Amino acid sequence: MNRALKKSLFMPLICGLPLSLLPAKYICAEGAKGFWCSTSKMGVGTYYAHYKHPKINHFGGHLSVSSLYWKERFSIGADISGGLGEQKISSDFFDSAPKNSFGGFLGFGLYTGVNLGDFLKNEIQNPFILHFSTSFHFDNYGLRNNMPDTLFFTLGAGLSSIKTIDKFSLEYSLHYGYVVYGSYRFIERKNPNSLAISRRSESTIGHNSHEAKASLAITYNSFYAKFSCIYRFLDDSKEVWVKKFSTDSTTYRLGYPHTHNLITMLEVGYSFGEFGK
Repeated sequence: MNRALKKSLFMPLICGLPLSLLPAKYICAEGAKGFWCSTSKMGVGTYYAHYKHPKINHFGGHLSVSSLYWKERFSIGADISGGLGEQKISSDFFDSAPKNSFGGFLGFGLYTGVNLGDFLKNEIQNPFILHFSTSFHFDNYGLRNNMPDTLFFTLGAGLSSIKTIDKFSLEYSLHYGYVVYGSYRFIERKNPNSLAISRRSESTIGHNSHEAKASLAITYNSFYAKFSCIYRFLDDSKEVWVKKFSTDSTTYRLGYPHTHNLITMLEVGYSFGEFGK
C-alpha cells in the first residue's frame, strides 16, 4: 500500500477550547519509517456562553486554525482559536444594573498522544487517539466595564475517534482538563474618562477547578459541520483589594465564589494546506 489516501474527516475544537484535534481532510503517505498522515484546517462558527460568576451571557463568532500529524502509534497537534461578540452583563461588583459590552476570548492548545487504532485493527485513516494536552485560555469582558479578565492554564487527556465511509466521516471527541493555574485580573483605571490602566490585581482561582469538553462532527468531502460543548467548574478565588479608579478613595475587597460555566459552539469549515506529498 504505497499510494496516497485522501479522505474527508473533521477536527473537533478542543479550548479551549476551545479547539480541534482531528481535521476535516487529510493525506496519508508512506515514508521510511512507515505510514503517516498530516493535515491543517480552518473553520468559522458561532458560540454562546453562560457564566454564573461573573453573571454574563455571551454570544458571538469565532475562528479556529489547527494542524495534526499522526502515525500508526503516535500523534501530535496544535490549535488556536479566537472569538468576538456581544455580552450582556447582569451584575458585577460596582454596578448591579444590566448592561451590554463587547468582548472576546483567545485559546491555544498543544497535543501529543498515542494512536490506538492499530491495536483495534483500524486503517491508519481511522485513528483512535488517546491524547494528552496543555492549553491556555483568556477571556476579556470589556475594559470600560471594570470587569476582570479571566486567565487559566490546563493539563488534560482525552479520546478522539473517527469512522470514515466513502465521502462521509463521523467523529466524536471527549476531553478532561485540570486547571493548574487560573486567575481573575481586576483592572484599576486612572479615571472614568480614560482607558489607561494604573494597576492590575490578580485574584487566583482555587485548585478544585476542572473542565470537560465533548464534540460530534460529520463531514462530506472537504466540508464539515460540528457541534461542541464545554463545561467548566472554577473554584472560589482569593479576595484582593481593588479600586474602581485610582482617583477613588474607596477600596473594595473582591473575589468570586465558585462558578459553573457552559459554552456551546457550532462550526463549519474546510481543510487546507495538505502535507506529506
